[in-house]
Amino acid sequence: MVKWWQGLPIGHHSRTILTGATVSIWGLLALRGTRMLLLLLKTRTMTPHDVGTLTLGISFAVFIFVLSSGFPVAILRFGSMLHSGEAADADNRSLEQRTKGIAMRVFLRHVPFSLAILIAGNVAARPLAVGVFASESLVGILRLTLIGVFFSNLTLLSTSLLQSRYKVRYLYAALVGEVLLNLLFVSAALGFPNRLMVFAWGFLFGSVAIFCLSALALRREMPFLFDPAIRPVYGNERIFRFALLSSLASTVTKVRAFVVIYLVGFFLTPTSLALYNVAFRVGTLPNLLPLGINAILAPVAARLFGSGEITSLRRLHLRLAVGSLCLSIIAFAGYLLLGGAVLSMFGAHYVQALRPLLVIAASTIPANTFGSSAVIINMMGRPQVNTMNETLLLLLVGVLTAYLVPKYGVLGAGWAFAISQSLTSGLSFIIVLILYARDARRTENANHVQ
Repeated sequence: MVKWWQGLPIGHHSRTILTGATVSIWGLLALRGTRMLLLLLKTRTMTPHDVGTLTLGISFAVFIFVLSSGFPVAILRFGSMLHSGEAADADNRSLEQRTKGIAMRVFLRHVPFSLAILIAGNVAARPLAVGVFASESLVGILRLTLIGVFFSNLTLLSTSLLQSRYKVRYLYAALVGEVLLNLLFVSAALGFPNRLMVFAWGFLFGSVAIFCLSALALRREMPFLFDPAIRPVYGNERIFRFALLSSLASTVTKVRAFVVIYLVGFFLTPTSLALYNVAFRVGTLPNLLPLGINAILAPVAARLFGSGEITSLRRLHLRLAVGSLCLSIIAFAGYLLLGGAVLSMFGAHYVQALRPLLVIAASTIPANTFGSSAVIINMMGRPQVNTMNETLLLLLVGVLTAYLVPKYGVLGAGWAFAISQSLTSGLSFIIVLILYARDARRTENANHVQ
């Protein structure tokens, strides 16, 4: 089958990005579409108060498990780097043994670490729900969603291994499948009176089912991982250190994203949180562009960096930034024209979220243009740089949210998120340009010495 970009004056890595990004963007469209259907079902079958309560529960569960999010990133980076430079010249059995070594090392650290988080989260569920948010119904929601996110994180280990071999379709198949199974469960159980618990159980059902299916997919694509005759070979990669640093960076990022949600829930009402949630979900739809690109860019960047091709990596990154800028401006024009009509689909109550929606949507322009920078920094083995960047901006968004939300309500929450997102992506882009120059000089000096 001839692809539309074949024959264009682009390099091998650009073609890889285009192929993977096309698959990823279609996957993300399907994911956003199914999530939007689920959100529509929530807003049409529950009160805004219950929608806000469910949002709080899922947000807390996702946030607490971000502490273990660096392990899938470690599998992705080190698994991809096995296929670069001298490592790629090794025989197939050696690559399988080293891949198995990386997978087992990460898995054996990830599972007990995640179990500890799950136990701690369940212990904290009641004090948080009742003591902080004064909501007894939130206790059960928290406990169910914590178990669901635990299985979702295990699924990410499998999909990250497959992603390191450019098989990004499995990542989106897992994500879309999880939401679809959630939808099916909820649709079948809508006759039950407690709709809030129905949606929480649906979340858990989708997570567990997709975990089982992802394990089967991994066995099919990488059977050597399950072959006892192939013994793992453990290299001297500092995987655990990288995983912890990546988890720390992701934790700060999630805190920055969720601090707005928590402060809206604290200062305002669950109804206001429901308004912000809809504005946020709809306004960040254009982010599927960098998300789609990053899914395939991450393994490509790891391989280029591992091979010392810094100039090629920089050229590829800048080309993607220019293309993303043009598409993001077009997307924002669509919000100016159709934003109110889209919000009305969720119910007349949600149309009042138009101004927060436009503020959030505008921030996706710089976020999409520079959005790949943090991923590249990670794949260059410097997650601590992302941590410092995110920590500085976390302090900013905390101050902005605490000041703007009590004063301007949901609109203030939109501004706090938009400012922090724009500054984060811009600062990451400046940092990665500095790293390009530094590593290029280091590579050039090493070549002169040789």
